[in-house]
Amino acid sequence: MSEIAWAAGLFEGEGYLSLSGGVRPYAGLNMTDEDVVRRFHEVIGVGSVTGPHHGAKKPRWTWRTTSYATFIVFADLVSGHLGIRRSARLAELLDFKPARPRREPGFHCSQPVTASGAGYAMHRYRGEAPCARCLASSALYAKGLRARNR
Repeated sequence: MSEIAWAAGLFEGEGYLSLSGGVRPYAGLNMTDEDVVRRFHEVIGVGSVTGPHHGAKKPRWTWRTTSYATFIVFADLVSGHLGIRRSARLAELLDFKPARPRREPGFHCSQPVTASGAGYAMHRYRGEAPCARCLASSALYAKGLRARNR
């Protein structure tokens, strides 16, 4: 079984998709099983795990995307494995455009090619086609994730 397919199935049952402050889409997952949340984080390769959080009968751990770039990477990894309802919500959040982007256009485009999906994510955020430099950086980042998940 593919590790990404396992993670997508877990997200389908335990995860959520939302907007942070009405301006940034994010994905999250809450569970009482720390080992499962940490394995999910290892497979996905982005975001962060926090916990234990108390307040219910059992402590729980949370995984969340930490930026728009990590949300895009997560979406690209699991999009082909989700059900109809979650796929529709994911598409809705990927198309979401806030009234005002945070950074000036071209900020990431002037950076050297590194293993990062940030520039690619910013292009998608603005509804632009990614430039060659940002596309190359994103490809390096994805290649590293795939190699690590094997």
